[in-house]
Amino acid sequence: MIFACCIGLESPDRLGILKKHGYAAYETGFSALTNAPEEKIAALADKARELGMTCVSHNGMFPSDMPLLGGREIYPRVEDYLERTIEKARPLGSPTIVLGSGKAREIPEGMSREEAKERFEALLCDVVAPFAKRNGVVVAIEELRREECNFINNCREAMEIVRDVSRPEIQLLVDYYHSTLGGDKLTDIVGFGSAIRHVHIASPKNQRRFPNIDDVGDCRSFFSALRAAGYSGAVSLEGSDGGNFESAAAEAISVMKEALLR
Repeated sequence: MIFACCIGLESPDRLGILKKHGYAAYETGFSALTNAPEEKIAALADKARELGMTCVSHNGMFPSDMPLLGGREIYPRVEDYLERTIEKARPLGSPTIVLGSGKAREIPEGMSREEAKERFEALLCDVVAPFAKRNGVVVAIEELRREECNFINNCREAMEIVRDVSRPEIQLLVDYYHSTLGGDKLTDIVGFGSAIRHVHIASPKNQRRFPNIDDVGDCRSFFSALRAAGYSGAVSLEGSDGGNFESAAAEAISVMKEALLR
């Protein structure tokens, strides 16, 4: 496995800190790129290239004001947004986009969960998967805890959608924080196998902070499940640094490396 960290477009200086402490990659937001100045995107890409770091994923696929369950009438807007944004993202070269976007996929009042699932899967089949195929990327569906979204609240639900859609461009993200709070078991994660495209991590027992020394045992069990599933890709920190990015990032990678030891 390789270790990465989610950073903002405004923080290319953090790449040097991450590299110093052993991180090989980074992750940044997708929707934030839509209206971002091209020179800022280029600055991040150039800094990463200089340090030999890669962009493994984009999180935040859709903005909060784009209602993904709006049916076919929303398709032209979604298609236009995706094509415009992927053009902005090209200098970063990420192969994966994470579809969390809790506000965008929220089930509106009066809509049944069955209808929401049907509309979401249709959007994935009709718009998102073809977009991903055209542009050589994979979209990873992310579970979100109930406090953040009322739809797809654990990996089991996300995996059901991945299987229903049955397109190679639509895969699964496992977020240790959301998955734990959503009730997924480690045996569930093992069963997801090759569908796992990307992984996020933060502490579910320490206010969603980067993993620290108290998380070693839990992280060891989590990484063991990922290995058993056949996963060997990137694991991105996605949480709070508690106000000291360098210290928290340094401790987190130490904890994760220790947890990987058998």
